[in-house]
Amino acid sequence: MHAEGNDLQQSVAKGSRLRQEDFPPRIVEHPSDVIVSKGEPTTLNCKAEGRPTPTIEWYKDGERVETDKDDPRSHRMLLPSGSLFFLRIVHGRRSKPDEGSYVCVARNYLGEAVSRNASLEVASRFPVINSKPYVLAHSGILVSPMLVFNIIQVNLIHMLSATSLVV
Repeated sequence: MHAEGNDLQQSVAKGSRLRQEDFPPRIVEHPSDVIVSKGEPTTLNCKAEGRPTPTIEWYKDGERVETDKDDPRSHRMLLPSGSLFFLRIVHGRRSKPDEGSYVCVARNYLGEAVSRNASLEVASRFPVINSKPYVLAHSGILVSPMLVFNIIQVNLIHMLSATSLVV
């Protein structure tokens, strides 16, 4: 009977030792601001340390983000690292479910850690490049200063600059 009591004391001591090694979460990689085109994939990074290993949740504008863990049909996936991966950015005229300010929250029984805010913006199709209109030489055609800024835009700008563009 004395031996059983001794085993119990040793297991409690081991359990205590393990608990003393536990520590609250801390964010070791914060998410960064991102500007992404509608329909494109992107990732908001987040990594946390803690013992026991913390769980990660994401919040957008103060509301919990639904991921594939909640709904397998979701276009947002919580990666094993804690990062939030968007299969495609959803953005419409009336609904902008992905655009906003995000934080990741790491939790274990000892507490929680909150990352810095990261904004996810959907790239405007027509950002203002310059307030002056461009006039194509010899044609008198005005070209709007609102140009699409992606590969198509770069090609358009390159094409326009190759056709004697007058500013």
